[in-house]
Amino acid sequence: MTSEQPKKRAAIRKILATPFVFVAAVIIILEDWLWDDLARLAAFIGQLPILRLKAAPLPAGIDQATAETTDDAPTPEQARRAAIVYGTPVVNPEGASTPSPVATRLPPAQAAADVEAEPDVEAFVPMEIPDIELRPEQTVVRIAQGTLAYDTARDMLRAFEAAANALVERYRLERADFDRGLLDAHTFASRLDTDELRWRGLSQGTLADRKYNDAALAGMRATLLAVVIHQRVFLSGYAAGLRAGDTARIDRAFEDLARADEALARARLYVN
Repeated sequence: MTSEQPKKRAAIRKILATPFVFVAAVIIILEDWLWDDLARLAAFIGQLPILRLKAAPLPAGIDQATAETTDDAPTPEQARRAAIVYGTPVVNPEGASTPSPVATRLPPAQAAADVEAEPDVEAFVPMEIPDIELRPEQTVVRIAQGTLAYDTARDMLRAFEAAANALVERYRLERADFDRGLLDAHTFASRLDTDELRWRGLSQGTLADRKYNDAALAGMRATLLAVVIHQRVFLSGYAAGLRAGDTARIDRAFEDLARADEALARARLYVN
């Protein structure tokens, strides 16, 4: 094996790993943005009439009494599962096949009304899906301490935080000058555009370093890349809002800044 072969393999691994890290970061961002909307959409789809269980028409020549005595009636377990899937209560077949003595003495119309009035407890399905909020530590698979990947992850986090803190401090100083009136809106927006380019350089530098290509670090790298993406969206959106005088867009930009802080806190959990 020549000395060039390990270099070629490392280059191939880097080329193949980089797109997956980016895709993982995009998935994390979409999950943060669309979780509540997708839950509401799933609840709405579950309530559509087309998905509800409908009784099939009886074949010609078979009356209702004959159909109730057939062996094809669903079991209690089948009725419960159908109610969960389709959101429609299904009468317990055991209760329906053996009418009570009182019901046998009542007129058919009144007996049927009494049966329909009885609540089917097993077939009850709530029509609203409760919100399930996951804590950040529940979505992170920590890197085992004492391993080489753990030490590498700590080094990557320290390098990233050092560069990120410098960029954040630069933004704070520029924002302070803008608040004091030392910078006009156009100049401050141009500074924000420059800061956005510096964040892009951080992703292309620290996160793209070959020594951090360990597969065990993929989740952490994707989370740090999400920090960079949210910071860039914040800076570019803030600059665009200043130029257009759009306060709503500026407010949305600060929402991305909050998401960047949350992603950084989640990245620290990998090595804590």
